[in-house]
Amino acid sequence: MAQILEANLAQLLENCRSLLPGGTSLEVLDAVMQGRRCRLTDFEPETVAPCTPFGDLLAEAFDKGMDPDDWRLVTHPITPQAAKRALRAVWETEVLAKFAAKYQLR
Repeated sequence: MAQILEANLAQLLENCRSLLPGGTSLEVLDAVMQGRRCRLTDFEPETVAPCTPFGDLLAEAFDKGMDPDDWRLVTHPITPQAAKRALRAVWETEVLAKFAAKYQLR
């Protein structure tokens, strides 16, 4: 199921971005998630991680404290491991939690 979901999400994300060129990140997410009933665990961790196309969209939509580009620190080689762990904790407790709540991901 995860592979089908991932392929569909990638295509939907690309289509929705082009169909809603001036749309907000939440409008694009609403279009992508429309009619989907799934769990957060149905998404591959790499898909909903920072610094991915879908992760960038999640950051734009749900993280009001950081710019999506700031999340590049999570993958930057010189970022200290403690900082990476702290950023990942913020990602899970803030960004992913808000995403799951908005779309009632079980």
